[in-house]
Amino acid sequence: MNMTKVEKRMLMVGASALILTVAVMPHVALAGTGGAALDDVWLSISDFTQGTLGRIIAGLMVVAGLGAGIMRQSLGGFIVGLGAGIGLYNTPTVLETMVSATLPVVHAAPQVGASAAAHADTALNLMSPAIFSLQALAQGIPFG
Repeated sequence: MNMTKVEKRMLMVGASALILTVAVMPHVALAGTGGAALDDVWLSISDFTQGTLGRIIAGLMVVAGLGAGIMRQSLGGFIVGLGAGIGLYNTPTVLETMVSATLPVVHAAPQVGASAAAHADTALNLMSPAIFSLQALAQGIPFG
C-alpha cells in the first residue's frame, strides 16, 4: 500500500491529535468507577441470556446446529450450535469474572533453610568440573 505525502501527513496529524487528547484529558480515564447508569441494562441482558429467553435461544441454536449437521451429514454443525448455545448462556458469567478479576496478594518467600543451602553447595560442587570444562573450551584451552 503506497501512501501519498498528503495521506502520511493526515495520519501524522491524526496520531498527534490523539496523543494530545489523551495527554490533556487524564481525568476522563477513571477505570472501574462509575457506570451506575448502565447497571440496569447489564442486569437486563444477564437476565435475558440466563433466563427463559436465553434458554430458548440457546435451545434453538442447538436445534439449528443439529439440522445443519443432518443436512451436511456431519457433526460440525451440531457442535457449532451446541457451542454457541453454551457460549450464549455463560457469557454474563465469563464477562463478570473477567471484569472483576483481581490479582492475589503475593507474600514474601520464606528464608532458605540450612538443608537447602547444603543441597545447593553439593549441586555446585558436582557441577564445578563441567563449568571448568566449558570455561576452558570457551577460552580455547585444551583440557583432558
